[in-house]
Amino acid sequence: DGIVEPTETVIVTLTGSTPGSPAITINSASDDATLEISDNDVAQVSIAAGTAGNETGAVAGQFTVSQTAASSTDTVVAISLAGTAAAGSDFAAVPATVTIPAGATSATISIATIDDLNVEGTETVIATLTSITSGDPQVTLATENTTATIELTDNDSATVAFATATSTAIE
Repeated sequence: DGIVEPTETVIVTLTGSTPGSPAITINSASDDATLEISDNDVAQVSIAAGTAGNETGAVAGQFTVSQTAASSTDTVVAISLAGTAAAGSDFAAVPATVTIPAGATSATISIATIDDLNVEGTETVIATLTSITSGDPQVTLATENTTATIELTDNDSATVAFATATSTAIE
Protein backbone atom coordinates (compact mmCIF):
# COMPACT_ATOMS: atom_id res chain seq x y z
CA ASP A 1 0.00 0.00 0.00
CA GLY A 2 1.04 3.64 -0.17
CA ILE A 3 0.41 4.52 3.49
CA VAL A 4 3.40 5.17 5.74
CA GLU A 5 2.96 2.97 8.79
CA PRO A 6 5.05 1.26 11.46
CA THR A 7 6.12 -2.39 11.28
CA GLU A 8 3.11 -4.67 11.60
CA THR A 9 3.01 -8.06 13.31
CA VAL A 10 1.05 -11.15 12.25
CA ILE A 11 0.72 -14.12 14.62
CA VAL A 12 -0.54 -17.46 13.25
CA THR A 13 -1.66 -20.10 15.76
CA LEU A 14 -2.53 -23.69 14.85
CA THR A 15 -5.63 -24.80 16.75
CA GLY A 16 -6.52 -28.19 15.26
CA SER A 17 -6.42 -30.45 12.25
CA THR A 18 -9.16 -31.45 9.84
CA PRO A 19 -11.26 -34.48 10.85
CA GLY A 20 -10.11 -37.77 9.46
CA SER A 21 -6.43 -37.27 10.24
CA PRO A 22 -6.00 -38.81 13.70
CA ALA A 23 -2.29 -39.39 13.17
CA ILE A 24 -1.65 -35.64 12.91
CA THR A 25 -1.20 -33.81 16.18
CA ILE A 26 -0.20 -30.28 16.99
CA ASN A 27 2.85 -29.74 19.17
CA SER A 28 1.57 -27.19 21.71
CA ALA A 29 5.15 -26.02 22.40
CA SER A 30 5.42 -24.66 18.87
CA ASP A 31 1.87 -24.08 17.69
CA ASP A 32 2.32 -20.45 16.72
CA ALA A 33 4.54 -18.36 14.47
CA THR A 34 5.17 -14.61 14.37
CA LEU A 35 5.82 -12.62 11.21
CA GLU A 36 6.78 -8.94 11.02
CA ILE A 37 5.83 -6.90 7.97
CA SER A 38 8.19 -3.97 7.48
CA ASP A 39 6.76 -0.95 5.69
CA ASN A 40 8.69 0.31 2.68
CA ASP A 41 6.75 3.58 2.32
CA VAL A 42 8.30 6.94 3.21
CA ALA A 43 7.09 10.52 3.16
CA GLN A 44 8.58 13.99 3.34
CA VAL A 45 7.04 17.13 4.81
CA SER A 46 7.38 20.59 3.26
CA ILE A 47 5.73 24.02 3.53
CA ALA A 48 4.39 26.48 0.95
CA ALA A 49 3.11 30.03 1.12
CA GLY A 50 -0.61 30.34 0.56
CA THR A 51 -2.84 33.38 0.91
CA ALA A 52 -1.25 36.70 1.84
CA GLY A 53 -2.73 38.44 4.86
CA ASN A 54 -4.39 41.86 4.82
CA GLU A 55 -5.65 44.10 7.62
CA THR A 56 -8.55 45.22 5.39
CA GLY A 57 -11.39 42.85 6.14
CA ALA A 58 -9.00 41.04 8.44
CA VAL A 59 -7.89 38.53 5.78
CA ALA A 60 -5.79 35.80 7.41
CA GLY A 61 -2.58 34.70 5.75
CA GLN A 62 -2.03 30.99 5.26
CA PHE A 63 0.73 28.44 4.91
CA THR A 64 0.14 24.86 3.75
CA VAL A 65 2.22 22.06 5.27
CA SER A 66 2.22 19.04 2.93
CA GLN A 67 3.26 15.42 3.31
CA THR A 68 4.10 13.41 0.19
CA ALA A 69 2.14 10.34 1.39
CA ALA A 70 -0.50 9.69 4.03
CA SER A 71 0.58 8.14 7.31
CA SER A 72 -1.29 5.82 9.64
CA THR A 73 -0.45 8.12 12.56
CA ASP A 74 -0.67 11.87 13.11
CA THR A 75 2.46 13.76 12.03
CA VAL A 76 3.25 16.62 14.41
CA VAL A 77 5.66 19.20 13.00
CA ALA A 78 7.37 21.95 15.02
CA ILE A 79 7.43 25.39 13.40
CA SER A 80 9.16 28.67 14.10
CA LEU A 81 8.00 32.08 12.92
CA ALA A 82 10.13 35.08 12.05
CA GLY A 83 9.92 38.09 9.75
CA THR A 84 9.12 41.79 10.10
CA ALA A 85 5.58 41.21 11.45
CA ALA A 86 5.27 40.56 15.18
CA ALA A 87 3.04 38.01 16.88
CA GLY A 88 0.62 39.75 19.22
CA SER A 89 0.67 43.12 17.47
CA ASP A 90 0.52 42.36 13.72
CA PHE A 91 -0.98 38.86 13.88
CA ALA A 92 -2.46 36.57 16.52
CA ALA A 93 -0.05 34.13 18.10
CA VAL A 94 -0.12 30.62 16.63
CA PRO A 95 0.82 27.26 18.19
CA ALA A 96 4.43 26.11 17.86
CA THR A 97 3.32 22.90 16.10
CA VAL A 98 1.02 21.87 13.26
CA THR A 99 -0.56 18.42 12.99
CA ILE A 100 -1.17 16.54 9.75
CA PRO A 101 -3.86 14.03 10.80
CA ALA A 102 -3.49 10.31 10.11
CA GLY A 103 -4.71 9.56 6.60
CA ALA A 104 -4.31 13.17 5.44
CA THR A 105 -1.52 14.76 3.41
CA SER A 106 -1.74 18.41 4.46
CA ALA A 107 -2.57 20.90 7.19
CA THR A 108 -3.01 24.68 7.18
CA ILE A 109 -1.37 27.26 9.40
CA SER A 110 -3.59 30.33 9.62
CA ILE A 111 -2.03 33.71 10.42
CA ALA A 112 -4.91 35.91 11.66
CA THR A 113 -4.06 39.56 11.03
CA ILE A 114 -4.64 42.23 13.68
CA ASP A 115 -6.05 45.49 12.34
CA ASP A 116 -3.99 48.01 14.28
CA LEU A 117 -3.84 51.78 13.83
CA ASN A 118 -0.12 51.88 13.03
CA VAL A 119 0.95 53.17 9.64
CA GLU A 120 3.49 50.63 8.48
CA GLY A 121 4.52 49.06 5.24
CA THR A 122 3.81 45.52 4.13
CA GLU A 123 5.34 43.12 6.62
CA THR A 124 6.42 39.48 6.31
CA VAL A 125 5.86 36.28 8.25
CA ILE A 126 8.43 33.55 7.61
CA ALA A 127 7.47 30.04 8.73
CA THR A 128 10.15 27.37 9.07
CA LEU A 129 9.60 23.67 9.72
CA THR A 130 12.13 22.77 12.43
CA SER A 131 11.48 19.12 13.27
CA ILE A 132 8.96 16.32 13.42
CA THR A 133 8.06 15.91 17.08
CA SER A 134 5.89 12.79 16.75
CA GLY A 135 4.64 10.44 14.10
CA ASP A 136 5.96 7.59 11.99
CA PRO A 137 9.78 7.54 11.89
CA GLN A 138 9.64 7.08 8.10
CA VAL A 139 8.20 10.59 7.74
CA THR A 140 10.97 13.19 7.56
CA LEU A 141 11.39 16.87 6.73
CA ALA A 142 12.04 17.52 3.05
CA THR A 143 15.54 18.67 2.13
CA GLU A 144 14.00 21.67 0.33
CA ASN A 145 10.93 23.83 0.92
CA THR A 146 11.08 23.88 4.71
CA THR A 147 10.68 27.68 4.79
CA ALA A 148 7.98 29.87 3.24
CA THR A 149 7.11 33.58 3.42
CA ILE A 150 3.79 35.41 3.26
CA GLU A 151 3.10 39.15 3.34
CA LEU A 152 0.72 41.03 5.62
CA THR A 153 -0.59 44.23 3.99
CA ASP A 154 -1.33 47.24 6.19
CA ASN A 155 -4.49 49.30 5.68
CA ASP A 156 -3.54 52.46 7.57
CA SER A 157 -2.36 55.75 6.11
CA ALA A 158 -1.47 59.21 7.30
CA THR A 159 -1.09 62.62 5.73
CA VAL A 160 1.77 64.91 6.60
CA ALA A 161 1.39 68.60 5.74
CA PHE A 162 2.78 71.97 6.73
CA ALA A 163 0.42 74.16 8.62
CA THR A 164 0.17 77.62 7.14
CA ALA A 165 1.13 80.31 9.52
CA THR A 166 1.16 84.04 9.21
CA SER A 167 4.35 85.59 10.27
CA THR A 168 6.40 88.61 9.48
CA ALA A 169 10.12 88.62 9.25
CA ILE A 170 12.22 91.73 9.56
CA GLU A 171 15.50 91.84 7.74
